[in-house]
Amino acid sequence: MSDTSGVEPRTAHLSSEELEQAVEQGVVNALIRLGLDASKPMDLQRDFQFLRDLRKSTESVKGKAIVTIVGILVAGGVAVAWLGIKAMVHPPH
Repeated sequence: MSDTSGVEPRTAHLSSEELEQAVEQGVVNALIRLGLDASKPMDLQRDFQFLRDLRKSTESVKGKAIVTIVGILVAGGVAVAWLGIKAMVHPPH
């Protein structure tokens, strides 16, 4: 695959330490742009754990709400069927 821009790509030769420092700084900058304080890693871990717990709780509540709604609909259907059968067996005068 050739470069059609006519510009030669620039290369840099970095030592392992320079590369590690550049990557670390890039990660710190990315976290800062996301609004996270990278200087306090334990706080970051607790924040992410809170988000995980919140997500799991929300999923649990959603699942229980769906089961409850289905239960109400089934109970309503059974009640309507029972009232229909009762009206057929004992018609009102």
